[in-house]
Amino acid sequence: MTRRQNQNEAPRRAALYAMSSQLKPPGEIHALQVLVDRSTTYYLEHGYIVSHNQLYSEVRAERTDCDRPELSRLGEVVRQGCIVVVMVSSFDRLARDPAESAILVKEFKAAGDTIETAGA
Repeated sequence: MTRRQNQNEAPRRAALYAMSSQLKPPGEIHALQVLVDRSTTYYLEHGYIVSHNQLYSEVRAERTDCDRPELSRLGEVVRQGCIVVVMVSSFDRLARDPAESAILVKEFKAAGDTIETAGA
């Protein structure tokens, strides 16, 4: 999705969620930082406001989506109506299982939020 902000339009409050399963090899940039940087570039280019307390990120070495505290925190913020856009680098970073991802998308949309991807 591409969205350009109209000059008369107020910036939209967004949250950024990034999840990586890769741990940082010595001397390399952490995969999680790459995802955060990509999403940050996207939201700055598209006129979103993301405060530092709306950045949710986690490294999950396991192959399951269980126990993701940052995603749980994001879900609570969405339910409270504090943001209007959830930014992810790609939908597979939201959940590994497409069915779970669909449930999250439905939950976020029901709260009035949209989900945008920064491209993969």
